Amino acid sequence: MKHADLRQRPPYVDLVRMILDHQLVDSDQVDCGKVDDIEVEIHDDGTLRAAALFSGRSAAFDHLPWWLGGILTKIFGRRSKRIPWSEIALLNSRVKLRSKAEALGLDEPERRLSAWIAKLPRSR
Repeated sequence: MKHADLRQRPPYVDLVRMILDHQLVDSDQVDCGKVDDIEVEIHDDGTLRAAALFSGRSAAFDHLPWWLGGILTKIFGRRSKRIPWSEIALLNSRVKLRSKAEALGLDEPERRLSAWIAKLPRSR
């Protein structure tokens, strides 16, 4: 694979400013996280194309005190979820997805937290 010459700046859309930290909304208009990272591919002709978005708390937990990060990791998990670029239906002030959060695995933290809460006394 050929590397792009980064000294030349072709016209581009600034995806980082456009969607990073924007709210993700599934096909049912349910909030399901924020855009935490973008995966970009470099093609043989030197062009860059967005391939996927990532959503998840893994990077944020590294900046917390060890004990709090540990508790939140137990509740919410450590992995970010990769969302293929083809799943994006609309980009504006929010990023609307074509599928439901459940189908993309974006509801995992809520399911995990619900399971913990269900085990607490008098939670039912």
